[in-house]
Amino acid sequence: MYIFGYGSLIWKVDFPFEFKTSGYVKGFKRRFWQGSIDHRGTPEAPGRVVTLIPTNEWQQKYAHLDDTHDDEDVVYGIVFKIADQDVDKVKAHLDFREQNGYSCYTVPVYHPSVHDGESPLFNQVLVYVADSDNESFVGPAPLAEMAQDIAVRSGPSGPNKDYLFGLCDSLRLVGGLDRHLRELELAVEQHVLGIGDARRIVVSEKDAQDMRTLARALEKSIELPSFLGKGLQQSNHHLKLMLLRPLLVMARS
Repeated sequence: MYIFGYGSLIWKVDFPFEFKTSGYVKGFKRRFWQGSIDHRGTPEAPGRVVTLIPTNEWQQKYAHLDDTHDDEDVVYGIVFKIADQDVDKVKAHLDFREQNGYSCYTVPVYHPSVHDGESPLFNQVLVYVADSDNESFVGPAPLAEMAQDIAVRSGPSGPNKDYLFGLCDSLRLVGGLDRHLRELELAVEQHVLGIGDARRIVVSEKDAQDMRTLARALEKSIELPSFLGKGLQQSNHHLKLMLLRPLLVMARS
């Protein structure tokens, strides 16, 4: 099983995996439009966390309400490979972790080092998305309003600003920071300085080293044989992973 993380899964990994690598999905925008009452906020004061908004839905319903106007149509994140013996355990754990409005989908994930980003790195990758019709979806708001909420709200998993800063710091290391995150990060930084709470979590040295390794992998170029496509046989799957080894960070015992 493969899992694509684009939010806290990037920097708060609490499940076993075989390896991870960077990658991106096409046709989405990452936005802080999902309410969080179980991790980064409370029912009385929900925090804000990220979800994926299909670009066509964003254009039709939200573009005129969104302070972030961009042409970005890809979302960078991290892909995790889960060992067969851990699939049930990890899936149950993530279903519980992402229970506040998130549903499971599968998507192809791309990497700029593979066929110039035109062929998927992996197909059928599991991703958790909070659709706009779930009851905790809070949607767009002025940047200053979102920043104020994120700066001061907190929940069982900690301050909402730590979620934002951990995500931004991690993606900055691997070159995947998008405009929405950059603008929101700056606005929250200004707000917390104004209220005298400039503390910021630090990405662990291990995670930072992994991110720098994945960033260097972006400079590589890998051509995969055409037969390594969908519906891989097990032997072909092992061959593909061998060819992709320069792009992977293996789990450490």
